[in-house]
Formats: sequence, structure tokens, C-alpha cells
Amino acid sequence: MHLVKYKKCYEKNINDYQLQEDQLYFPKTPSYHINQSCQDENCHCILGFDAHDQLVTFFVLDRNSDYLEHFATNPQNTVFFRSFSTDMRYLRKGYAKSCIKSLNHYIKNNFSDIHYIALVVNETNEVSYNIYKCLGFHKTGQTITTYGVKQYLMQKEIH
Repeated sequence: MHLVKYKKCYEKNINDYQLQEDQLYFPKTPSYHINQSCQDENCHCILGFDAHDQLVTFFVLDRNSDYLEHFATNPQNTVFFRSFSTDMRYLRKGYAKSCIKSLNHYIKNNFSDIHYIALVVNETNEVSYNIYKCLGFHKTGQTITTYGVKQYLMQKEIH
């Protein structure tokens, strides 16, 4: 898995990226987040490419998250991992796990002041919760309810 920050030269890849219908509303499309990040220098849109240079995953690293006040670590040294999706043509092939495994290395090389990754996962999303847990994320004890949905705040230290 190769992670790169979005640049205009990847626009065709973004336009070809396919989400399932339920993903169009949350986490929303990569195009939506790219447009939003143009207005916020703290949001970094990251693309995950497989060994064949196919765009398979997308996420945002946010240095100024709405969840900042809930972090169990220093917000200045913590980045929020959000809006994670996998192109529907590549689901259940290990790309999500591979992407998250590559995250430590990417952050170390591009954000030397960041030492922790935080994320929220819906209480009912056991598949994602189990992936995050097996990759070193742990619950902080914070449960956040947004739009009537309970979410667990999870964090991990970057090694």
C-alpha cells in the first residue's frame, strides 16, 4: 500500500473512485472532502494505492478536528483519522487493513510532530472496530453521541 497526499494530478483517480450508496452520505465522497480541504489547511486528503497503482482507499488526516476536546492525548501531537473509505470494487480484500498499517510510516515521514492517531467508530460498526483494535487502537473511555449515533473514541501511539 502506497499513501500519497492528494494533488490535482490525481483527479482522474478520484473521479473513478466508486462508493456503495450508503457511503455517499457518510463518509461522503472523496471529491466532497477534497473541496472542503481547499478551505482548511489542517485537513489533508490521503489516497491509498495498491501495487498496481489502483486507488483503493481514501481518508482525511485532520489536525483540527471537532473531536479535539475529547482526545486523551495532547491535541497538538494528535491527528484525527476520518472519512475513511474503500473503493467498493476492492472491499473485503484486505486493503483497509493494509492502509491503516501504512499509516504509521506515512505520518512519521510527513508529520514529524504527530505522535498519536485518533478516530471515532460507530458503536454498531463491529467490523471496523475489530480492525482498528487488532491494529493497535484502543478505546479511550470516551463515548460521543453525534446525530443520535454513539461513537467510541479510539487512539493509538505511533511507533
